[in-house]
Amino acid sequence: MEAFARAWAERPAGVTFYGTEAIRRLLDGARRVSPRLRVEASGTDWFAVSAEWEAEGLALTAADLATLRGATTRFVKLSGGWVDRELSARHDEAAELLADLGVEAGTGPQRLTLWQLAGARPETFEALEQLGAERETLGAVAALRRRIAEFRGLPETPPPSGLRATLRPYQQRGLDFLAYSAALGVGAVLADDMGLGKTVQALAWLAHLRATDPGGGPSLVVCPASVVHNWAREAERF
Repeated sequence: MEAFARAWAERPAGVTFYGTEAIRRLLDGARRVSPRLRVEASGTDWFAVSAEWEAEGLALTAADLATLRGATTRFVKLSGGWVDRELSARHDEAAELLADLGVEAGTGPQRLTLWQLAGARPETFEALEQLGAERETLGAVAALRRRIAEFRGLPETPPPSGLRATLRPYQQRGLDFLAYSAALGVGAVLADDMGLGKTVQALAWLAHLRATDPGGGPSLVVCPASVVHNWAREAERF
């Protein structure tokens, strides 16, 4: 059958087909399998990513995929029709790309951070558009990849003029780190030991955000109730 299919594909002009409709559908209507990737931005620093295997618009079930993986012939009969494995040669390659992203097809939306997308292999990133990722998302990921590639150290962020504190060198580095991370659109963690001034670094950063974006909304501090008074006292002090 495979030899016949190749001969039919290479037939000279004018050759007429005489056979059953089932054979014609097999030769001319076998589908190719490809992944369809959907990436939706959350508006912060993560994306909801989902992937489905499709055979030219027909969603494949887990049973279909198992049948396809175990097949040894070119044409495979699935629940929705015939699939041509030669036309689906990129199936394994695409599966590897999805695995590089940590995405499992057919399991619904999965959460990926901007950093995870930006840290994917170059060939994976280049294939994202072919898999259906939106251009706006690709642009954000590409911009982050460029900034990471061009990173030569944290740019210094001058302390806000209204800050009533002199930052120690490591606290200044903390402010630089927070401001740079915010500019990238990603989160950040200060891991200084207790008592080394994480609160004043955070307050300096919040003041920096307010100075650079006067029209921005309020900031929400999420903390244990036991330190609320300390935050209020530090904010009033600095």
